[in-house]
Amino acid sequence: MNDIIDNVKRKIKIHPEELKNIEDLHSNFNEKIILDIVNGISVVARDLNNKNKSLKGFSALNDKIRGNKKQRDELINDLFINAIEGVSLWLREHEKSLTAINYKIFKLSEELIKTQNEIIQFFNDYKNLKHSFIQFQKNIENKLQKLEDRILESEIKNDIDIEIEKLNNTGFGTEVELFIILDNLMSGRFGKWLIITQSKEKQRLLNYFFDKIKGKINNKMNQLLDTEKFYKQLNNLPNYEKKAINYIASVYRQLNPKPYYDTIDLFLIASKNNSEENFIKEINKNSHIRTFMSYNDFIEDLFEFFAKTYGGNIRWN
Repeated sequence: MNDIIDNVKRKIKIHPEELKNIEDLHSNFNEKIILDIVNGISVVARDLNNKNKSLKGFSALNDKIRGNKKQRDELINDLFINAIEGVSLWLREHEKSLTAINYKIFKLSEELIKTQNEIIQFFNDYKNLKHSFIQFQKNIENKLQKLEDRILESEIKNDIDIEIEKLNNTGFGTEVELFIILDNLMSGRFGKWLIITQSKEKQRLLNYFFDKIKGKINNKMNQLLDTEKFYKQLNNLPNYEKKAINYIASVYRQLNPKPYYDTIDLFLIASKNNSEENFIKEINKNSHIRTFMSYNDFIEDLFEFFAKTYGGNIRWN
């Protein structure tokens, strides 16, 4: 599995010596890569399955003659057997990792399991494929069972306290710090607990979290965020941090492409544009992106987007 993770890191051009800095700030960065891989498997599985089901008669024969079917067979072999076995191994090695990302992987795996029988009908010469699916399903189910009832309130509060200390302490500016903090918490144990718990302590811990953030930036909550200043702030980041933010924002957008949320797109567009002029042009092309929002609006939008992406429907206070 490390080979697959390393391959993704090479594609986004992250150097090994920069990884420590990224992982220190973004506590679930490697898990985001796993989530990205599983989501990619789900998307390709669905596309391949739909393509094969749509081919009948002459179209199917022509597809076979052109070699397209063979290419898809090979892709299925490489993608499913190697990637699914790799993810299953990773899940076994990280058995105590209790995060919202685990829960999202489980939901994606349900889609894969539903698709598996139809896929195998078209690729029944791959005997290992059935075994890979079964093993993957077992690992996911075992992990989900272990997620129940282990996270304690004190652990969650400790996670919140550690993350909130990043505000005004990284040198990256408030907006970037809020992105890092909200991402770490909502993709971590806190997010997982918020999504699946029915505990009475849920609102109490949410209030604890809200009060902590407001206590740090209370004087800014109703101030308007300056979009151009935001761009300059992001482009003053170390290059590795810009790449990390761009990758994380891209993964979120693949998982949740609905245009109701705009703050995530500010990060996505700002981190990929090296020209402020191009940044402003792209912002203006996207009518759903607000150019005037308060910090409270900014936090609310980002918090609810992260929660929705992982399967929760939790509103900012």
